[in-house]
Amino acid sequence: MAALEQAAEAWHAYTANVLERYINRIWMSRVRTGPIDFEQITEWVEQDTEIARAPVGK
Repeated sequence: MAALEQAAEAWHAYTANVLERYINRIWMSRVRTGPIDFEQITEWVEQDTEIARAPVGK
């Protein structure tokens, strides 16, 4: 769990840095579906962390 929380913190820091530097959404060359939606990915990161915190078997 600690590693997942550390990864989530790193993602939040990375996202804050990117959103501070770039006004327009970034089109990553390896992602062919369009610009990266950092806000959406951040929601998924938070959801993954909550899923991992949930008790097993409930």
